[in-house]
Amino acid sequence: MILARCGTVACAVEVLEQYSFGESWNYQLFFGDATGESAIVEPGEIIRQRGSFQVATNFRQSVTPDDEITCPRYLTAVDMLSSMDVLSIENMRHVLDAVHVEEGSQTLYSNVYDLTQRRVYVYYFHDYEHSVVFDLAEELAQGAHSYDLPALFPPNPAAEAWAAEPMSRYWQAVDSRRATGEELPDLSVYEGEYAMPPNGHRSGRLRS
Repeated sequence: MILARCGTVACAVEVLEQYSFGESWNYQLFFGDATGESAIVEPGEIIRQRGSFQVATNFRQSVTPDDEITCPRYLTAVDMLSSMDVLSIENMRHVLDAVHVEEGSQTLYSNVYDLTQRRVYVYYFHDYEHSVVFDLAEELAQGAHSYDLPALFPPNPAAEAWAAEPMSRYWQAVDSRRATGEELPDLSVYEGEYAMPPNGHRSGRLRS
């Protein structure tokens, strides 16, 4: 609803303030707009931007005093942004590189959003030397579509090695649930590519 209705942080906050969300989630939302305004939405708390930038990582700032913040990713980003003379895509790329994660939970992809030019710069799996740029106007003009993100980038051996084990488990699970021809009637009549109809109804339509 917010993405459909709002083009500013003020609008997003106005929508959220109409609802009680204190017990309904345990995650964060981070909104920004082309005016430079931003806000972090935590469970039961909206933190408005103070100063020239705002940083959010994996802890709740509303319940953590500034002198008790220990998240190295947060502290690194704040330090780099505080000493930055010029805001640029290149400088944001350096920040993303400095705070990405390669142990435990991996940083699968990173984004820089140019909110004035309406472009998104995407970096895939720790590779900050290559980016794919999406222009919002061009993407919206194409209608509903999607991309295979890894296929947009050069081969990434680190990503492939990391994905090998979970993908193997995935396909094993698929195979274990696969029904045989003897268990199913003839389903060839249903073969084809399906897409949601333009009016958004749930019933699919068969495309030849």
